[in-house]
Amino acid sequence: MNWILTYTGKLFDLFGPDAEMIDPRDISHSLAHLCRVNGHTREFYSVAQHGCIFAELVPEEHKLMALLHDATEAYLGDMTRPLKQWMSDYRGFEDVIWMRVCERPRSPCQRAPCRPDCTGDRTPRSHTNRSGYLGLLGWHRTHG
Repeated sequence: MNWILTYTGKLFDLFGPDAEMIDPRDISHSLAHLCRVNGHTREFYSVAQHGCIFAELVPEEHKLMALLHDATEAYLGDMTRPLKQWMSDYRGFEDVIWMRVCERPRSPCQRAPCRPDCTGDRTPRSHTNRSGYLGLLGWHRTHG
């Protein structure tokens, strides 16, 4: 079995993803139920919430990209960054699904052919992982 059943009832083939199967309702539903940082949060903090906060922090021309920068996780799930860097197969699937997202009408890639580099990476760590951003969420580093 190479497919997953999405929220809207589509059989999404992970090994042969079709842009027509990409559905914003599936992305928003899934990311709203997927917790960031592998669940190591004081309160539930969804990938969707992260995208919304990120979108508030970037210039207007990057808002849609910021909102959708983790769209692939709706189909693949999330993986912690230290592990993801060693999982080239995962990154390959992620890249293929991202390109299918980009093929959709009004996709963020219509202005940018690949993942954004508007702040040095898909997610600017200066905004999303440092104390200022995490402080907005009521998180404080307590160890190390």
